[in-house]
Amino acid sequence: LDDMGLTANTYVFYTADHGAPGRGNEPLSGGKGAVTEGGLRVPFVVRGPGIAAGVCSRVPVTAMDLLPTVMSLAQVNEPVPAEVEGGNLVAVLRDPAGAGRVQRSREELVFHFPHYDLGNGGPVTAIILGQMKLIRQYETGAKRLYDLSRDGAERHNLAAERPETVAALEARLDTYLKAVNAQMAVPNPGFDPTKAASAEEADRKGGKGGKGGKGGKQR
Repeated sequence: LDDMGLTANTYVFYTADHGAPGRGNEPLSGGKGAVTEGGLRVPFVVRGPGIAAGVCSRVPVTAMDLLPTVMSLAQVNEPVPAEVEGGNLVAVLRDPAGAGRVQRSREELVFHFPHYDLGNGGPVTAIILGQMKLIRQYETGAKRLYDLSRDGAERHNLAAERPETVAALEARLDTYLKAVNAQMAVPNPGFDPTKAASAEEADRKGGKGGKGGKGGKQR
């Protein structure tokens, strides 16, 4: 871009959809396919005119923010479609300290996996509101609550200590899932517990074939 003289009017966005597979994200827990921080936190690097170099921002960002941001940078005058949940990041990108608040249609960030994936332990949803994060596992019914400001590695489950926070986040999560008509996992009538521990079935609970079949209790 520099050699072609396009730097002054070109923005470059670099990001990813998951964290690295396995344990490559330590001290964060989990990786690709999981809704723990090792699976959700990924690089997000932006270069372009008006963006200071070497700035590290702590403002939470998701891929849903890209469309409103690009529309704003391209000076598109049409409104962002109502169904887009993302917010405009331009104020954050142009802040010398990378600070600022992103205005989105919802305060919470939701990560919904109604299927089996690598390392996610079965269908799962996570909701983050401020620094509080709730993870709900559908196969076991387990609920995990973390304060990300103090426990980014998600070692200390606060669910038993703060049931009121769990209830509030679950209510907000249920409202969101209903509003977007989210696909949900349902019991798998073909599930065979005698085969679930075999290597083949265990593989089916991962990314290669975990959306159905006999590998998981849900599909």
